[in-house]
Amino acid sequence: MNKIIVLSLILFSIALNSQTAYEYSGVVKDKNTGTTIEDAIVFVQPSRIFKAGYYSGVKTKKDGAFSVRSTYGLPSFLKVSKNGCTSKKIKIKEGEKYFEVLIKCDSSTIEEIITARNSDDDLDGVINYDDDCPNEAGDPNNNGCPWPDTDNDGVFDKDDKCINEVGDPNNSGCPSDRDNDGVNDNEDKCPNEAGDPKNNGCPILPKKLLSLLESDQRNILFEANVFQLNQSGENIISEIAQELKQFHNVRIRVSGHASSDGSRGFNQILSEKRALEIKKYLMDKEIDSSRIEIKAFGEDAPEHNNNTKEGRAKNRRANIAIIEMTKN
Repeated sequence: MNKIIVLSLILFSIALNSQTAYEYSGVVKDKNTGTTIEDAIVFVQPSRIFKAGYYSGVKTKKDGAFSVRSTYGLPSFLKVSKNGCTSKKIKIKEGEKYFEVLIKCDSSTIEEIITARNSDDDLDGVINYDDDCPNEAGDPNNNGCPWPDTDNDGVFDKDDKCINEVGDPNNSGCPSDRDNDGVNDNEDKCPNEAGDPKNNGCPILPKKLLSLLESDQRNILFEANVFQLNQSGENIISEIAQELKQFHNVRIRVSGHASSDGSRGFNQILSEKRALEIKKYLMDKEIDSSRIEIKAFGEDAPEHNNNTKEGRAKNRRANIAIIEMTKN
């Protein structure tokens, strides 16, 4: 933009800001019935323009009220017009600031105004004239407007003790903390188990996981010559996976074993496949592979007597153990 034009606009703006503004207010009514007239157009207009400035026009509110401004002094006029009514022009006298403007409106126009005011367009039980939100169904106790719900948690602001935070309707709109560990349920990765805020609301020590791996469930059993998990094995690994998801600081070792059935070389490979099968299953459950170490023992680390059928069945197994728990 040309520098001269920019400078002219700046000077014009400064000139406007330094001028005195004159404000005129009032109400527009029907002369015959006294009905206040909504949406009448009211202008304040100077009789002559002799310097930079402004003047404004507005529509009257539902109570017929208006307020207009101008930087021009007298002589000025108020002009009022409304469809179905006669227009009116009033000369503003020195010291006048408030006007009760009476215009003549057709009887049909007045009837339309009254009918519209007594209607209930949004069917919320509040007539349009008393309804601050006539086009949106609301609550009669809130002047016909819906109650606001700033955080969209289903609890109106008037009842919500945490209006800027999504919460629980059963907790006055504030987030719940069922396990009372200081971490709200919506941020707590272990909402039903008291934990440490530094560990996302989960216990620092994975008590349930430790209990699982110290029980008989640490042994996942396989059929002879089979490395695929059966349903029982899948259930155990799924439960362990859920715990590992909560404790990202835990690394485990999966140890594969075999009974003495078959050759030593075959059993070594079979035990490795069993460990790899468990690792793959955990990875399918979104456990990162870097957290899972595997080791294959073949038939070299039996827990039971390989000379018995029962012992060999218990030796066809894989074990899971925690090998590391780093600080979060």
